[in-house]
Amino acid sequence: MNIIYRKILLIISFLLFICISPLVVLYALGYRASNILANPSPVGVLIAESIPSRASVTINGQAYGHTPQSITNLSPGIFDLTVASAGYVPWHKHINISSGLVTEARDIRLFPSSQSITTLLSSVKTFSLSPHRRLIAALTADHKLHVIDEDGIAVIEPLAFPVLPDSLLWSPDSSSMLVVTSGQASLVSLTDQLATAVRLPQLDQAIQLAWDQRIPGRLYAITSGHSLIAYSVSNQSSQLIVANISSFATSSRQLYLVDDDNQIHIRTLQGGLIDSPFIKTDKIIEQLHVTPGGNIAIQFTDRSAAVLTDTGILLPVADSVTKLGWSPDELILLMQLDDNSLHIMNVYDDRISYIPLRDLHLVTRLSRPIRNPQWYAGGRHLIYQVDDEIMITEIDTRDQPATYSVDTTNLGDANITVGAQGTVVLYLKKTAQSNRLVQARLTVTPNN
Repeated sequence: MNIIYRKILLIISFLLFICISPLVVLYALGYRASNILANPSPVGVLIAESIPSRASVTINGQAYGHTPQSITNLSPGIFDLTVASAGYVPWHKHINISSGLVTEARDIRLFPSSQSITTLLSSVKTFSLSPHRRLIAALTADHKLHVIDEDGIAVIEPLAFPVLPDSLLWSPDSSSMLVVTSGQASLVSLTDQLATAVRLPQLDQAIQLAWDQRIPGRLYAITSGHSLIAYSVSNQSSQLIVANISSFATSSRQLYLVDDDNQIHIRTLQGGLIDSPFIKTDKIIEQLHVTPGGNIAIQFTDRSAAVLTDTGILLPVADSVTKLGWSPDELILLMQLDDNSLHIMNVYDDRISYIPLRDLHLVTRLSRPIRNPQWYAGGRHLIYQVDDEIMITEIDTRDQPATYSVDTTNLGDANITVGAQGTVVLYLKKTAQSNRLVQARLTVTPNN
């Protein structure tokens, strides 16, 4: 090629580069051709995701497809976002779109517009859902233990006890449970339909009990003499782990112990010492809240609470707490500070832009007392009882949190329990002098 032509092509290429490069940079920053002249500021992006998916997305009355959806070219400002699906209550919120940023609404949950409530068992005093969330153990007024599936069908023949048991403790694999009656421990195996209660006298009068999360058929117990033991169900023998222990908690891999001198010790599940983090406080530890992954929250006897961070720093979270619990993803703390409000603290999740890290965040405040607050499935909603009403509230307080009523009539102490993935909620419903165990389904079956 002639050298003159080469020079011309080089000059043209250079000029094109000079012209196009700023446009590419502006596009990457969020500017679009439609608004560069009229409104010289970058646009924003909105990402909307929902359960169930394939819900319609509407912004300021204009349809934008279905979830999951990414909407681009939105000028900065407040937008009216609505997500809806047939058979569900529409979700609505005013969302602020910022210049050059991605605004997320990823935790939208839709709930049925009409309740579907079925009775599973009558005359129920209390119940417990299995770890795999497919079986329910229920104690009835006649002192019988019932184990039923999610359709209310009996898995074992009802097992009678002389008096009503005090507690039920499922094994991690949901194949058996520990039943404590007046301080006496018994094991009920669900492998046989004609189940029997096998006495475990070595666990009688235990101060605290918990199943080993990794070794099948193994329990931990603090004896009346404040010794932590490991008990094997198969050969009915115990092994001393450590003495002088006042309380403990377990993760999936470790034991977290509080000794009689108010010191925390972290040990392997076999008892080997890993660490004894120094806690600089004069407060007495009442309870450890430990996630399966090992995140630690501490409640003290003066009702204050703190988080022991992974760097060993004691992070105060509240001066007075009546209820405390980690979210399912182990990153956020739910705290009830008084009878009428619920707060959270985002301890570790830096992905949630609308909840600042390590600030006390008010989710809801009501004029009526709140009872039995807990996390709803997914960790972006709370479920609780107010008088005769079971309510679910999202923790996203932008604009205002969406709230849904599961049931509003004939509730005493409902003993709310969330089923697998939040598809159902189990609770007690009072009828005359009897409690029925009922199931509210929170999904809609699509019409064929």
